[in-house]
Amino acid sequence: MKHLVSLLMVAALIVSSQSNAWAQAEITLLSPNPIETAIDTLVANFEAKTGNKVKVTYGTGVSTRKTVASGQALDVTLLFAPFPEALATGNIVKESATVVATQRLAIGVKKGAPKPDISNAAAVKRMLLNAKSISAIDPEQGSAGGATLAALEKMGITEQVRPKIAWLRNAGMVQDAVAKGESEIALGPYYSEMRNPGLDVVGALPPDAAPPVEVTGFLSTSAKDSKAAKALLDYLGSREAAPVYEAAKIFPVQTVSLLSPNPIETTINKLVADFEARTGNKVKVTYGTGVSTRKTVADGQASDVSLLFAPFPEALKTGNIVKESATVIARLRVALAVKKGAPTPDISNAAAVKRTLLNAKSISAVDPEQGSAGGAALLALDKMGITQQVRPKITWVRTGGNVQDAVAKGEAEIALGPYISDMRNPGLDIVGALPPDAAPPIDITGFLSTSARNSKEAKALLDFLASRDAAPAYEAAKLFPVR
Repeated sequence: MKHLVSLLMVAALIVSSQSNAWAQAEITLLSPNPIETAIDTLVANFEAKTGNKVKVTYGTGVSTRKTVASGQALDVTLLFAPFPEALATGNIVKESATVVATQRLAIGVKKGAPKPDISNAAAVKRMLLNAKSISAIDPEQGSAGGATLAALEKMGITEQVRPKIAWLRNAGMVQDAVAKGESEIALGPYYSEMRNPGLDVVGALPPDAAPPVEVTGFLSTSAKDSKAAKALLDYLGSREAAPVYEAAKIFPVQTVSLLSPNPIETTINKLVADFEARTGNKVKVTYGTGVSTRKTVADGQASDVSLLFAPFPEALKTGNIVKESATVIARLRVALAVKKGAPTPDISNAAAVKRTLLNAKSISAVDPEQGSAGGAALLALDKMGITQQVRPKITWVRTGGNVQDAVAKGEAEIALGPYISDMRNPGLDIVGALPPDAAPPIDITGFLSTSARNSKEAKALLDFLASRDAAPAYEAAKLFPVR
């Protein structure tokens, strides 16, 4: 009996030790060494939180990319952009790409020297053109050098400034050169380690002068424990990690969710890309019809920022969006089109539009239950007092594309649809947008969610979408900006 008990105890110990071994996975992590301090802190936090162990290998921004490109990706790999060679190898899972933070270029001057203005791209450009000498990291040695070249190219001053740059091996040497008076300006990564006592750090360059460099994490295609590896990558990109990045003067990435009607998708995609480049933050966009987006909000699924075509009383009643945040970013107009080569009707004023519609034999428009343009068409008829005469002639179809096709094929005489750049069926002649006294413009209104996860970043996105900087994108898409 004693032997049996002893055997059972030994078996239990073996099972227990195996369970602990399984529970405590070891994850390998490859990271650029300029962010070593932050990563060491985050790894220690992750280990304490999960019980897993993380073995970190550091290298320069350039060497880490080369490591992956040569087939030596670790379970989780952090890379400074750009990294086309690494992606081409198949050693990392492209779909796992997670931007965990962004790195910014900074300017430093000798202790006590006048601090130059770097408040905007024009000021940075002027400062670099006037500088007598500059030190920066060799692009072959560190990613900050590549970021320097990208900044010069963005500002259009590469040819004038590059001859003044002394390319050095690392950030420490860049700082030393300026602290010793060998160079006037230090261009290097904006980290807490930029702390040479002989240097005054002026600050990070604005995104419109030097685009932020993304720190992107990937899972390996051959990760030993993919679940544990993903948990680490998720943690490095989490809100919990943000204070550690901020303390190290690295910029955490905030993701803002955006809901938008799909008739303006092309324009919103362009503006979102511009906003991301300016701020380093990410925007996750969900598209739907003008009607379905209103229903989404009314059902309690508002995104951080929601763009809605008016009217939207149901959405306002729910309390899911902040009424006071209402911001009209642009206006959509109803347009009239005819078959290619057909006579162009007069739509110069409300009386002319009224006459055109009353004389038309058939009209195609978007079903008001499917898209806001249909509702706008009905409002126009109501405004002109011709609803009863014209509505029986209208064929209601599912989308703007269906409307255009019907007229291009000769199935309808007139197309009534949104006046946007996507109205480009080759079998169609666009007469133009109906005048406001015939068809009131549709407000595209943005709202903040009452439960926005990143309210500051959400407001910044909404402000940008309504700004003068966004106006050219709206005009190019035949939308009407309000600024």
